Amino acid sequence: MKSQLRQRRFWLLMGGLWLLIVIGLLLRIVGAISSQHDYDIDIDTYFYLGWRFREGGLMYLESFNAKWPLVAMVFAPISQLGSIGAYRILVLLMDLCTGLLLGWSLARLRERRWMPNHLQWPILPATAALTLLMSQKMIGGLSGHLHHTANLFTALALSAAVLGMKSQPRWRQLSLLGCGFWLMAAVSMRPNLVLPLGLSVIATVLLTGRPARIPGRMRSLLPLGLGAVMLIGVMAIPYIHKPDGLTRLWAGAMVLPWEWRQHTSGTLNRDSSLLQELGRILNNRVAGLHVWTLAIMPITLLGCQGWMAWHARPRAARQFLVPAVSLFNLLGLAWSFQLTHYWAHYEMMTILPTATLIVCGIGAIPSSCNSRPAAILRSLSFISIGAITLVLVLNVFVAEARSLGGPPSRRQIDRQIILNFIQQQPPGQRGFSSPQDFSFHWRLKQPSSTIGIHRSWSMRPYDMPASWATTLLGIAIDRKDACDQLTAEQNRFVIWERQERADLPDVDQLMTCLEHSGEAWINRTKEIGLKNSDYIVMERER
Repeated sequence: MKSQLRQRRFWLLMGGLWLLIVIGLLLRIVGAISSQHDYDIDIDTYFYLGWRFREGGLMYLESFNAKWPLVAMVFAPISQLGSIGAYRILVLLMDLCTGLLLGWSLARLRERRWMPNHLQWPILPATAALTLLMSQKMIGGLSGHLHHTANLFTALALSAAVLGMKSQPRWRQLSLLGCGFWLMAAVSMRPNLVLPLGLSVIATVLLTGRPARIPGRMRSLLPLGLGAVMLIGVMAIPYIHKPDGLTRLWAGAMVLPWEWRQHTSGTLNRDSSLLQELGRILNNRVAGLHVWTLAIMPITLLGCQGWMAWHARPRAARQFLVPAVSLFNLLGLAWSFQLTHYWAHYEMMTILPTATLIVCGIGAIPSSCNSRPAAILRSLSFISIGAITLVLVLNVFVAEARSLGGPPSRRQIDRQIILNFIQQQPPGQRGFSSPQDFSFHWRLKQPSSTIGIHRSWSMRPYDMPASWATTLLGIAIDRKDACDQLTAEQNRFVIWERQERADLPDVDQLMTCLEHSGEAWINRTKEIGLKNSDYIVMERER
């Protein structure tokens, strides 16, 4: 009885400390909105694509980005928010929903004894808080990358599958249909998830139940596949009645990304092993702590408990199904990172399997102190949880409270100056092109004259050769096409942002394009108040 009372008090204390951590995350959002922190430029391209989708402009018909149409569909309502600050609040709520869905699913799986259930603890709020922390404090978390939406869709898929476990066969099939739909939605947002989610599904089929029943369980893949086809159909519907709509959809969603992957395989891909990628995942940081510091205790507990369960009672090993599937998911992600190009924010795709492993590990803490090793392991586990929580309180709540406020970034100030300058122009004379920064286009509701909607795709993307797909979609492959799109007749202004990356067009290419346009251009940069800025504003002389 005393042990249960102490344990209840411990979890109440941890709940209070984690409430401070969540408050720290809220302060972080408030500070980012009030001081106008910088964010990843990719978000502006998604806002632009969403705005154009609402206006009837479809990807691959009037523009191109190396994403699938679901991105534009998802951002169509999001773009109506009108500000990055409102979007950050929405992302915070999305992350909370993701954590709650994951926590609910894990609680149901714990009841089925598919994960360790030695310790009675508040699994749902703890999972939600952990997922929220990782989603907000990993690299790219504050910007609101597509990983947030992909993780939400993955959590919805898991919830749909869990919901159908105790249902009647008909409802179970509908649940699997929904699971396949949301899994395909997650993949459509982040194609890197094909391998990890595919391995997770295969591992679940192979590890649940007796081997003799595997062929029967394989039939469950049929409604999963049908759900995936339904999602593909949803993306294809807007293109059906457009001239060459389905052909352009195929070229933009499949052919051109494949050609790009083949063309850049020697430059964007990395020469790394699977173990190195796993090490990178564990070495990633969350609120100043490496992921391995958060996961080492839970993974150690899972290893010890799994070893003892396998040797003592093989049937008891079924409680390690969820951790095993999570490991397969992480292996799939590491494999995906090894095969494709990589950016640091891709690590956000590891949040769900990593959080699941941590939660499962906490559930593996011995429930009693019947033996001295169990007592030591239990004590060390609680000490570890308490110590890490205290560090997180300092790194999140205290740090965010101290850094609250501050002036806007130089980039945001320059953006506002340019926005004000364009808005002051007479109606009908506000046309411009901004091939590196699409925030101006979606904020001022000005369609872009460049087909590529990203700084890497707008001007001679990756020096790719011409092909059937690039010709059909109108991608600016050679210098003349790039200059023609940049200096199109409707553009009175060109807004250019200097780039640090050597593979992106520089100021010399801008000046070359303007010289060959056959018209005179005036540099208005200093005149409108931009000093020592990364932006250059050129005006066509009429």
